[in-house]
Amino acid sequence: MNEQTERAKARAHYAAAAVGGFLGLYPLVSAAHILGSAQTSNLIEIVLDALLGNVQTCALHALGALIYVFSITLATILERRTKINLKLLALIFDFFSAVCMFLTPPSLPVPIYLYPTFFALPFHWCAFKGAYGFVSATIFSTNNLRMFVSAVAEITINGDRSFSTKAFFFGFTLLFYHAGIVFAFVFWKIFGSAGFLFSLIPILICAFFCFFGTNNYGK
Repeated sequence: MNEQTERAKARAHYAAAAVGGFLGLYPLVSAAHILGSAQTSNLIEIVLDALLGNVQTCALHALGALIYVFSITLATILERRTKINLKLLALIFDFFSAVCMFLTPPSLPVPIYLYPTFFALPFHWCAFKGAYGFVSATIFSTNNLRMFVSAVAEITINGDRSFSTKAFFFGFTLLFYHAGIVFAFVFWKIFGSAGFLFSLIPILICAFFCFFGTNNYGK
């Protein structure tokens, strides 16, 4: 890809990170209090429930893991075997997951409350993979933080300026991810669970950068 296309891809990636941050906040501040973007906590819960003999809860967490796996599998198949625009479909799934989270009663068991994000966000991750040749998650921060810190260390300590693009890319991904969290928190404080629905704003911004940022990017 040329430089213009890579810049457009990066802008779409930053906007996608903001969407990931927005949708990632709500399970933490609402009934679930668990990150719905990743599986680490959910997989630990499966093991703990199995060890403690909590069969029903273990099954609910296991179903959540299967939903996560199914979403990744679906995205992989659609990308390889169809001409469906994965980014557009991911953004549609994002908004419908927000609607589902808004409509889901907080009284339901925690794993069920997480199911919408367990489906939408891994699909989102598969659709928005990175830019400038870097692989970057748009739904959680750990590896982005590692890559950003290592790049900054290469520049400041080892004096290697060739890591500048890497530092800027992962730095801006972290910035926009957490901007999405701030944006979501404000709407949650004002509107409660109805704040989910305002995810449409970053979703539309992301769609704009995907499909109108340049004539060469959007697939």
